Amino acid sequence: METTAAIPGLRACPACGTMSATRFCGDCGRAVDGTPARTVEVLKEGASELFGVDRSALRTIRDLLLHPLKVAQSVRGDNEEGYVRPFRLFFLLAGAYILLLTTVQPHSFELSSQATPEQLATMAKVAAGHGISPEMMNARFGQRMNMLLPLISAVMLIPLGALLRRMDRSRPVGDHMLMMASVTNSLWITCILLIPVAFLGKWPFMIAAQLAGIGYISAAIIRLYPGATRVRTGLRLVGFLLAYYTLTMLLSIALSLGVMISVLRF
Repeated sequence: METTAAIPGLRACPACGTMSATRFCGDCGRAVDGTPARTVEVLKEGASELFGVDRSALRTIRDLLLHPLKVAQSVRGDNEEGYVRPFRLFFLLAGAYILLLTTVQPHSFELSSQATPEQLATMAKVAAGHGISPEMMNARFGQRMNMLLPLISAVMLIPLGALLRRMDRSRPVGDHMLMMASVTNSLWITCILLIPVAFLGKWPFMIAAQLAGIGYISAAIIRLYPGATRVRTGLRLVGFLLAYYTLTMLLSIALSLGVMISVLRF
């Protein structure tokens, strides 16, 4: 059996003798390593403690942007690269993306595009009974839609994982959901970097985000779910994209209905 002293990275605290793998002792707080820490190391350690983002998370984010298929293939297998598990990063990126969406609001959601003038008049009358003006109602609708939009991606992981299972039955649905979560993470990182484009207008951002999504999904299907022939691979890709955008549309409609009801009440 390997003793604690033989485990790589463990060092004894010079003050209390406690074994520790970090620069500071977990018992007394004294620095285990006698060499002074550089400013960059202190900032990295502080960020890791505050946000739960360590070096492996930063490396995962980098590779999701530069080598998305490498990350997807790794987490779909044994994850020998040591990438952060997709679901953990999924919710971290979702939080960052939601914060940016509620601030910048690159997607323009207007009640006038979701309901007829007669329905808007009825909604305005109901909202007025709760002290909500039409302008406030419309502003709340746009803000809440932007805030909840990333949740569609989370809900879609289940049916999309089941769809991918039909293309590769050698793995459980959970593995395919992990792969889709990894692809979604790559897309969210790209969308976060594209936020400045939103200041140019709604359509430039939406077009860039859609092209990025199609690119990531296409690369994953072609590389990780190839058919027996190129034609069959192409048909799989087209079918998956159609299912993806159909699910997105249906969930968006259900979400918009729920948000419309909420803005009438609070």
